[in-house]
Amino acid sequence: WLAALPPTVRLVTIAPELDGAVAATRALVGRGITVSLGHSSATLEQVSACVDAGARMVTHLFNGMPALHHREPGIVGAALTDDRLVAGLIADLVHVHPAAIAVAFRAKPARIALVTDAVAWRGARIGRIEIVHDGAAPRLPDGTLAGSSLSMDAAIRNVVREAGIALEDALVAASTTPANVLGLSDRGRIATGARADLVALDSTDLRVRSVWFGGREVA
Repeated sequence: WLAALPPTVRLVTIAPELDGAVAATRALVGRGITVSLGHSSATLEQVSACVDAGARMVTHLFNGMPALHHREPGIVGAALTDDRLVAGLIADLVHVHPAAIAVAFRAKPARIALVTDAVAWRGARIGRIEIVHDGAAPRLPDGTLAGSSLSMDAAIRNVVREAGIALEDALVAASTTPANVLGLSDRGRIATGARADLVALDSTDLRVRSVWFGGREVA
């Protein structure tokens, strides 16, 4: 099944405690696919084995995994201490408390990747799964979180205003770090030869003012 994945697949999340996780990591990395670790209750040792095999990211830190335990640090402990790992973070202030966001940035300010985890919640369902927006986030009928309605500019505002993160670190987490973990050296930075895909934010409220795609202003 892994060998049949089309070349459009750039990132795959796996749980390190599953049988064959290390071999799967090696196979995916060998194809140039970024392996992320998540939806997991793996031990620190299981996580480290997949990282040694080439995994380089953790999917939405703090969510879909046990909380950090001082004797069994698990995947959260690995994400916060292993410099080889980039930690994805859903900064909608629902999935992760601002204090936990601050902890993550303080642990590894240059290794956080902001993600939206946004879903098409206005359609009221994803496939056969019914979802409802409660005013803060999409949820299943039983109240379980089912993705988010976050936009990336809102994520930046949240980490700066609510978690006290420096704007420079927030911008790197929204652009440069995600590009780097996917091996995309032509974006996520302003430099000669890079893609001129740019977003200008207002200096006072950090809302989108202008957007350029391929050097041309489109919004």
